[in-house]
Amino acid sequence: MLGPERRQELVPEAAAGSASAALVAADPKVLKGLAIFNANSCNSCHGDGGIGTAAAGPLIAVGQKYTDAQLIALLHSPNIKMTAGGMTPVDLQQDEMEELSAYLRQLH
Repeated sequence: MLGPERRQELVPEAAAGSASAALVAADPKVLKGLAIFNANSCNSCHGDGGIGTAAAGPLIAVGQKYTDAQLIALLHSPNIKMTAGGMTPVDLQQDEMEELSAYLRQLH
């Protein structure tokens, strides 16, 4: 069994208080969704953690507004407001869409 000082060494840096700290112990699907969000530059418009920017609104609490299926459909076919803001359809494999949706739905 590890002592407290040794266990502290094993805590990933992200757990030290960054916005991603809560994701360290999260569902692997959510972590993959975060990677997809960043790899597809969603954060360049929606901000890190989906907080929103001048370019695009926040995604916080989107999970309370939409089911996974609704969110995936919206990502595939953005509404008029989204396309007017520059959003293009998200074209990912189904498993990647589910991972991205899992990440978006947990934003608070």
